[in-house]
Amino acid sequence: MHISIDRSVGRSEKGAENVSRDVAVLQNHLATLSELLARPQYNPGKIDALIGAVDDDSATIQAIEAFQRVNQLAVDGVVGREGETIREIHRQLELALGNANDGNPNPPGQEYFPFTAIPRSSWKTGGRAFGAVREGGKRAHAGCDLYLKHGTWVHAMADGRVVRGPYPFYAHTFAIEVEHGDYVARYGEIRPACIVREGDIVRAGQRIGMVGHLVGISVPCDMLHLEMYGGSATGPLSVDSAHSKRDAQGVPFNRRSDLLDPTNHLDKLKTSTPLDFLADMATPIGRPLHEEQLRRRVNTAGVALVKEFEGFYENSYRCPAGVWTIGYGHTRSVSRGQTITRAEAEALLQSDLASAGTDVQRLIDVPLSDNQFAALASFTFNVGPGALEASTLRKKLNRGQYDAVPIEMGRWVNATVNGVKTTLRGLVRRRAAEAELWLQPEGALDLDPRMPHRVEVA
Repeated sequence: MHISIDRSVGRSEKGAENVSRDVAVLQNHLATLSELLARPQYNPGKIDALIGAVDDDSATIQAIEAFQRVNQLAVDGVVGREGETIREIHRQLELALGNANDGNPNPPGQEYFPFTAIPRSSWKTGGRAFGAVREGGKRAHAGCDLYLKHGTWVHAMADGRVVRGPYPFYAHTFAIEVEHGDYVARYGEIRPACIVREGDIVRAGQRIGMVGHLVGISVPCDMLHLEMYGGSATGPLSVDSAHSKRDAQGVPFNRRSDLLDPTNHLDKLKTSTPLDFLADMATPIGRPLHEEQLRRRVNTAGVALVKEFEGFYENSYRCPAGVWTIGYGHTRSVSRGQTITRAEAEALLQSDLASAGTDVQRLIDVPLSDNQFAALASFTFNVGPGALEASTLRKKLNRGQYDAVPIEMGRWVNATVNGVKTTLRGLVRRRAAEAELWLQPEGALDLDPRMPHRVEVA
């Protein structure tokens, strides 16, 4: 199970208790979902374990209410320790984190650095180093600190098994312990939402969690705190000073007797960083939020609308707005003299509509029926995601004004032809067809091919 909250978080005026530990956990969960689902409205802002003095000014409460609104939950700005909002948060974390670790490209049986990039600050100097002074000389630093921004993916250094965690560690961050054959690693100061948990088998190089944000202390950067143990001792890794391993000067680490210095191991692994194909994707995944919507497809009516309006053209041509186009309205990397088969055009159309659908899911906060989704995907395919993002249509729809969509669609009927802003009959008819699909699932469509691909608002 993902780390949960013990008391309610959110609007104090509605009785939320807002204990700092619970606020920090919820902020971390919302930040993780915001990043993995490409949902900026879920971002709680600064992870500080605080709600703020004025509920309406709280970015965390705004994020809670956005989550509730998008997922058709009661919008009250409160997350209880039990109830539909926290259950939905945990369910989506499960889905999103599982998707985030699909297709680990790293071969098993090898060892890897815990990040895809090497931190700029050395883990061998200053307070980051193993054995550095802590608490005015009362104890020694028990690991190496690797400075990277919070939210950075942490990767398993080797094949292994999670033997403990995630559990609270330090300054509202968490830790997991993984047995990697010859040693046990504690990956500390990570977020509470982890891909793995106690009992799970991990593969070398796979994602296991994210760098957390340290709350209530002043540090130059968030970090992964890495500790290593030889495995010759048993019991908790953190112990009191009387039972602790000590450095050469007799200063305790407050750690188990088989504590190891990770420095040389990290030095050895810095030439073997893991591959992370998902991190290299150029566009956000933008995953929707329910199983039936994962990789949501444009329905048959939407595909038919786009195909009939665009028409199939095996030879590249300039649309009325002057954009080189081929197949079913495909414009990316098209130039004069290109040809295409119908099968190739079908494949490009599926890819283009999938991209348009992702943009709709990323930009629209309210629930959509299949036909509403298809109508907006066709609209976005034609006018572009930037136009949708900046549009009054989007702003009104995200406020719940569904009836405004057909009217706003009807304003996007212009294109610049030979330097003159012109209302095009084909665009007028397409907008009417999209509006009809938005309103009437079985509406007849009056169609025109050769749509322009630089469309302007009236």
